[in-house]
Amino acid sequence: MKTVNMKPGILLFFVMATTVLTAQVTSGMLALPTINKGTSIEIKLKAKVSKNISEVSWQATKQMNVRRYELEKSSDGINFSYVTAMPVNNSKQTNYSIQDKYLYEGINYYRLKIVDHKGNFCYSKLVSFDRSDIATKIKVMPAIATEALYIWLPANTQVTKATITDAMGREMMENVSVNNLSNFASVSVSTLTSGMYKINIVTNTGITTNLKFSKK
Repeated sequence: MKTVNMKPGILLFFVMATTVLTAQVTSGMLALPTINKGTSIEIKLKAKVSKNISEVSWQATKQMNVRRYELEKSSDGINFSYVTAMPVNNSKQTNYSIQDKYLYEGINYYRLKIVDHKGNFCYSKLVSFDRSDIATKIKVMPAIATEALYIWLPANTQVTKATITDAMGREMMENVSVNNLSNFASVSVSTLTSGMYKINIVTNTGITTNLKFSKK
């Protein structure tokens, strides 16, 4: 399987759903019509998220005269932007994979632009997952802290790193000492002056969350 790490930057089908780290994942088997005489392809495209990194992979068969695959990404499923391209080295290569660590907070949509040797192209069906299903389960309380800030966590989740910044984005507390309890974690904020802050939380499941709180 060929893998590329990427940087920031419609047809009858059968859809089946799976779950990875509680994020909804869809995949589809897609038989594309001929985009140019002598060009044909069948695509099975899927996306999953693990440890805050998504992997978009596809299996291609009958990729006759296909020149390259272009991965496109969207936060609304309508407006897409180019991410990266994957060439078809030979007709025998059938499995492809691209990793994406720059995820939107909500739903992440992906599609393939399939280009033939003459520049003609068509699009695959969309695949998506909702990252907010994971991120929104982590909460801080109380909204206005005095001595301690408490972090509510999903089951089997612990805070591995926490950093606190002020309203200007300046780092106030790095590698904060965290007391992990059952479904909760606590952080002492007694040394902070009154004001608005943001805490960046990294968990043992690979999820990174930024949450706001106030210090009295």
